[in-house]
Amino acid sequence: MLNDTRNAPHHGCHRTMFLIEKHLQQRGIEIIARCFNEEDWQQNPSFKEKIRHADILIINGEGTVHHGSRRGETLLKAGSWAKENSTPAVLINSTYQLNPEGYKEHLNNLSLISVRETLSKWELQKVGVDAEVVPDITFSTPLKCSGNRNGVGVTDSVIHALTYELVRLCHLNNFEYLPITFTGNNVNRKRAYIAEIQEGGIFRVAVRKMRNALLSHFAGRKIKHSKHYLTTSHEDYIHRICLTSMVVTGRYHSLCFAIQTGTPFVCLRSNSHKINALIDDVGLNSKRIVEPRQLSSLDLKQYAYFSREERVNIDRFNNQAIKSIESLFDRIKIIADSRQ
Repeated sequence: MLNDTRNAPHHGCHRTMFLIEKHLQQRGIEIIARCFNEEDWQQNPSFKEKIRHADILIINGEGTVHHGSRRGETLLKAGSWAKENSTPAVLINSTYQLNPEGYKEHLNNLSLISVRETLSKWELQKVGVDAEVVPDITFSTPLKCSGNRNGVGVTDSVIHALTYELVRLCHLNNFEYLPITFTGNNVNRKRAYIAEIQEGGIFRVAVRKMRNALLSHFAGRKIKHSKHYLTTSHEDYIHRICLTSMVVTGRYHSLCFAIQTGTPFVCLRSNSHKINALIDDVGLNSKRIVEPRQLSSLDLKQYAYFSREERVNIDRFNNQAIKSIESLFDRIKIIADSRQ
């Protein structure tokens, strides 16, 4: 398993890995080695040796392979290396956007490519690479809400400047702050940091951490004045979204949870097309995507309910997603069995 994101203190990542493992276990597929998010598999001899003896290499793309990121390219290179060693590799659960044409060499060495959005499929088609659209793995199990809905929940964003604006919205309106990230003492997270330092040098890593800490600090000055919900459980986090009347979000997976639970929302764009592309694929009103400058004067009442058409499209998308994800893992099983 390459790009195991459970080391990240992020409910979407934890939910994703929980469900990937569940689907693999149901098909008798055992994970014999993991390379975690922010680790470079090329610097991990033990992991490389495990790839040689594995029936399949599964690359969890998530939100990594876009805008020519070095980490995204590193993931794709693993598919080429696996093929050189007679191990089939698949890229699943990925966004794909604005990458160099040179990536095609590595993409062509993959036995299967599934992307989370139609826009990502189109990006690959531009360079002559076939892919199928399978919604994010978090859509693979139905989510039912119980309890009375009340109040507005506001999440953070992967973009720190937007997190500041979202927290400010909480402060001004006494909304509940529901960050998808949390703080935890995670051994795998520490392991990834060590690998990152070895790859890029302690100075570069220290500067990035300091920058992020400062941005989080200034956003956090507002958090103390608002309701702030924290949990290390992805199940609890989803349940909390279920109890809100609506969500204002800058996070892709918070949006996924809102769609799955039928929670009305308004959202900001992310660092790739993943949010607006998901809304297009589900068939929701594009007016639910707003610009940061609109937050201070936003009339949330116009977003507080789904239209009849939106409800129909959500039900259809949720049901079809379950079938598509089941089919994806069935094919992964076939590919793995072909190596034996």
